[in-house]
Amino acid sequence: MKRTVVIMLIFVLLTVLAAGCSGDDNNGKDNTSDKSPVSAQVIEPNQLISKEVAEELIGAAVADVQKSEQEAVGVKQCMYEFSGEASDRFLQVTLNQQSFMKNPNPAITPKSMFDVIKDNFEEELVVIEGIGDEAFIATPGLHVLAGDYYMVIAVGNTSHETNRDILKAAGAKAVENLELLTN
Repeated sequence: MKRTVVIMLIFVLLTVLAAGCSGDDNNGKDNTSDKSPVSAQVIEPNQLISKEVAEELIGAAVADVQKSEQEAVGVKQCMYEFSGEASDRFLQVTLNQQSFMKNPNPAITPKSMFDVIKDNFEEELVVIEGIGDEAFIATPGLHVLAGDYYMVIAVGNTSHETNRDILKAAGAKAVENLELLTN
């Protein structure tokens, strides 16, 4: 489970680095007029998938919840670990939002990060219709772009059909809750 967290952080850092390589063509000019409007509301990942919903999706009780965040890239993460026979299972929700970025850069947005990841997995990804604006399954799970938000939901091996079904259900619920929170 810790390995999944490390993999996710590596993806986020690679995304930021790739987006950051685009350069600054502003010659020191202020970018504030070029920014698209972004909601100032900061959303927690557990607002998208609650403990109760995680338990329902996995079919086991949550034993532990770990939260982390990386303000530099606007990432908040929640990982549910389960008890009993499902103690080797997890459900991780990662949410990237510009409203949580410490120093927002118009070149680095949740959409640009989503696009970089999508381009890097283009041959391996499985497109999912009907969840968010765009969604696909690739390492480490379901990637969803919904409005100004990019989320990744992980449950383990994405080639197992059971895990894909869990990801689709979790993605649909997360987008539904995101819409309730932002409207």
